[in-house]
Amino acid sequence: MSKREPRKRPLDETAVADEPVIDKRYLVEKIIEGNLEKLVATVVHTEYRCEDMTDDPEENEKRKTRMYYVHYETLDRRNDEWVTKERIRVHEAVEAAPPNTINVPEDVKKDGAPVQTQGALTRSQRRELEEFAHMKTGISDMDATTARLEREHEERTKVKNVPRITIGKHTISSWYYSPFPPSCENHELYMCEYCLLYSPSRSKFREHYVSCRKRQPPGNEIYRKGNISVWEVDGSVEKLYCQCLCLLSKLFMDHKTLYFDVDDFMFYVLCE
Repeated sequence: MSKREPRKRPLDETAVADEPVIDKRYLVEKIIEGNLEKLVATVVHTEYRCEDMTDDPEENEKRKTRMYYVHYETLDRRNDEWVTKERIRVHEAVEAAPPNTINVPEDVKKDGAPVQTQGALTRSQRRELEEFAHMKTGISDMDATTARLEREHEERTKVKNVPRITIGKHTISSWYYSPFPPSCENHELYMCEYCLLYSPSRSKFREHYVSCRKRQPPGNEIYRKGNISVWEVDGSVEKLYCQCLCLLSKLFMDHKTLYFDVDDFMFYVLCE
């Protein structure tokens, strides 16, 4: 006589329906200038993660919860962020996006865009608006090779991997993805303002900061006026410093491809 299999628990369709879906558009709550607003956003990625990482891996594991990485249609990618399920209005209707629509950041609209910013646009209107707003060209307007590279870039960099970086007395929220080592992902980074070495561990960074003897960029000072100076740094001579500088700058530049091959470049660092 065969052993009777246990009865399977019925699927909770309500719970499944409540879960946001990747690549789907929702209204998402976001505080803008002190006001709670609902913006249309697309869910880009989801995973279990800890909102504020610490130096204790076990503590981070305990605090993990499912979060969703969203892109707001009317905001630049630098405003993409991780949100909890409670901020996503799963059951509220979202208007369908008109075809051939280009979403312009609100600050650009205030400056006065040269053409309409909603509804269907001609190619010439799209190009004029993209140039005015310093927005990247749509993939549909690129040649096949450029479009393929752009899709690869977007896929590789779609999720911001470093939330914040602390340099000296300043803590700055990052804007974009930067190819820091995997050990730095999802951590606030601490970077030495003098040599640009970095660490996701505050305690290890403090040890370095106390022992670091550098107080200026490497290279040659080529300009000084008052408390402002400019230093010229040769990438072939100060390779590690320039690589760290590239990783830092990528946090605030969407399209930057130079990270590690710095030998053929000169870098200029403005200091106060």
